[in-house]
Amino acid sequence: MRPLDPDPETTELAAGTTVRSYREMVRLHDQRGIAQLVLKRFEERYVEPILDSPTRHGFAMLAVSCLMVEALESFRQGWSDTDRKSEAAFCGFFQAHAEFSDLRPVAHEFYRAVRSGILHQAETTHGWRVHRGSGPLYATENGIHWISAWEFAYRLRQVLHTYVEALRTSDWQSPIWVNARAKLQTICKNSGATNLRGLAERLTPDHRDLRVLYMSGYTDDAMMRHGVLEEGTAFLQKPFTPSALLVKVRERLDRRI
Repeated sequence: MRPLDPDPETTELAAGTTVRSYREMVRLHDQRGIAQLVLKRFEERYVEPILDSPTRHGFAMLAVSCLMVEALESFRQGWSDTDRKSEAAFCGFFQAHAEFSDLRPVAHEFYRAVRSGILHQAETTHGWRVHRGSGPLYATENGIHWISAWEFAYRLRQVLHTYVEALRTSDWQSPIWVNARAKLQTICKNSGATNLRGLAERLTPDHRDLRVLYMSGYTDDAMMRHGVLEEGTAFLQKPFTPSALLVKVRERLDRRI
């Protein structure tokens, strides 16, 4: 086991890609690099454990698949989370992707009986059952609703690859990219990493005389060492007194741009 690194900028968003390296990709508008990051993140967290594992179980496959639906829909919508939006996430996901058109008429029932049943009761409810075999994604027989965990997961992988290809070929400022970056920024924030320079970098091109003062609970040395801020950047470490803030603001106002 490798040593644990407390620096949130070294958190891996996917194997081999840290928060810091993602920020560099954003700076360079590296669409292919970020698209590959998204693909790898979903493949290693969701797809490979349920489709490529020799010990697959239908219940576990569908449980993980439900997690992936909400995660993918969060990327598509740019949501920070799916709190109070889970049912809308499933309905919107089935509606948006032809691979899941069979489930559109029963989207609400699927959410309550499968997704919520698995999450809250560790079982499907209301006459829905899971099987692992091949065949149609969804079928009804003698009042029982059958869902193929294998087919569900396989179609999810198809949707993922379509989404990633759209990221590769869409404009950087298109809605799909705006939403994807919003979601990835939330993921970075949840890891404990902060993007101190983001707002300043967006404002300074149009306001050349804008003075910027950065604040953080980390030391300025740590900020420089990990590449979050450049050497010589105006910085105030938390906690600070009102008088220290006034002094630092005065220094920044008096200093040449």
